[in-house]
Amino acid sequence: MTRDGRSWAERFDGSIRPALAPGEALLAASPLVADPGTTEDVSLRDELANLADPTIWVGLGAHPGTAGQRVIFGRGVIGPDGSVAHRVFAAVAAAGSPFLAVTDRRFLVVDRVTVPRPGAGRLARVLGAGDTEIRPLVDVPRRAVRSAAPAPKGVVRRARLLARFADDSVCALNCSLPGVRDDVVAALRSPV
Repeated sequence: MTRDGRSWAERFDGSIRPALAPGEALLAASPLVADPGTTEDVSLRDELANLADPTIWVGLGAHPGTAGQRVIFGRGVIGPDGSVAHRVFAAVAAAGSPFLAVTDRRFLVVDRVTVPRPGAGRLARVLGAGDTEIRPLVDVPRRAVRSAAPAPKGVVRRARLLARFADDSVCALNCSLPGVRDDVVAALRSPV
């Protein structure tokens, strides 16, 4: 519940409603942030090459390696390329303002995009004068979501949840608000 007594689904309903079909009930919604977990297996050869790179040791290197990322954050996706989990993970990572919606029919990831109004001057566009559009990115029928569970708690995983899909792929999602995660998990566990 939010401070004003509304559920999180009620609070985010206006952000998600344009992507829903008439009569579709919104059970839970959450803004998302990209999960920092790895999507690939750890390659020992690549990790040793990374350790040999002196720029990483002085803080100039671009990436600490998949092993470090996996130790700190875990796996972001389990499953083959092209699986539902990979599609969901990629959509959240590419979106500017991703939202997750769980309805009575679907598991939906949308992106909130501000589109400049026609005729708005350059300054108005820079200052954000525009209309918000909801663009669906991934649409999964609820029957294709097998289970959901909160991920282990920790500093870097406070609002993380794991969603398992019918193709046996698993995706880690990070709700941007820790209190919303339990609502999303409960909605995904509810009968279809």
